Amino acid sequence: MNFALTSEQKAMQESLRRMLDERCSARFLHTFIDEKKDYDAPLWKLMCDLGIPGMAIPEAYGGLGLGVVDLALAAEMLGRAAAPVPLHAHWLAAYAIALSSDEGQRARWLPDLAEGRRIATVALCEEQSRWMPETWELAAGANLEGAKLYVPCAASADLVVVGLAGGRLGVVDLRASGVTVERLPGIDRTRPMAHLRFSGAACELLAAPADAASRMVDVGLAILAADAFGGASRCLDMAVEYAKVREQFGRKFGAFQALRHQLANLANEVEPCRGLYWFGAYAQENVPERASHAASLAKAHIGSRFLEAARNAIEYHGGIGFTWDFDCHIWLKRAMLDQAWLGNADLHYLRAAERAGW
Repeated sequence: MNFALTSEQKAMQESLRRMLDERCSARFLHTFIDEKKDYDAPLWKLMCDLGIPGMAIPEAYGGLGLGVVDLALAAEMLGRAAAPVPLHAHWLAAYAIALSSDEGQRARWLPDLAEGRRIATVALCEEQSRWMPETWELAAGANLEGAKLYVPCAASADLVVVGLAGGRLGVVDLRASGVTVERLPGIDRTRPMAHLRFSGAACELLAAPADAASRMVDVGLAILAADAFGGASRCLDMAVEYAKVREQFGRKFGAFQALRHQLANLANEVEPCRGLYWFGAYAQENVPERASHAASLAKAHIGSRFLEAARNAIEYHGGIGFTWDFDCHIWLKRAMLDQAWLGNADLHYLRAAERAGW
């Protein structure tokens, strides 16, 4: 059994990392945040030129035809860079549409989504943090009446895949009548959120299998786990680099044994998570009986480790770490969203336990 990435996967991830390092510096992120935009259009165009929006879309519809592991590897780099592009929800919407058995639906939406000409998102959460398909209550039908909460980049998206009662999925044109977008003052300004209100909005039900919604959510969990791993790794790197240049009492900060021990402990918390998100993504297409368990466990554990890593990185930087002009807060806020979106750690530890038959 091969437990390593292929040479193509390694090359893809390294190429994406170099591009994001060059294009998405911390200074760039500060400028982007101050401008209060939904996403960075030039960076999105660059992603489209590389085919990133269509990674998991079949080649017949203009995509790259790659798998969930490849999505997760790209998501790790997005998390490491805190890239302000609407890719996560776009991937999930495209994944759901690709599951449709209706050739007309696939042909109508997937080519535009593959090339990034249209941006898609997903609307899943309802009141009382009902994220999972079995808890959705928004009635399915040709016209929708109700609301969905915490929808990523909804103000800039063109269409949305909506989670409906009974675990069904529907597609709504966000530019059509009957849809109200309520922007939220979210904490992570690299990934804006909004509430959606439907008042007779036209909805086309996807001709997808009964488990399509669950599969889409599991893929989302695996992608978020990968994003969290990338962010946690970036926080560790920032702390290590600061320890090499900061001086205290005439010595480099990293020369103090207590700090070295703390950094080593943090590395021991972060690095083993790599295999956890790898398997969470791998299971989606190769071990379906363990897919939900692996995805929930990866999302819950790595999301918590990311939040811990971000908080520790800020503390290692001392007083400057708490300032707006420094960089750590960008990843702390990303960690908070990674942990909350699609359900918090408690929800997914419980879900993982249930899937394991405890």
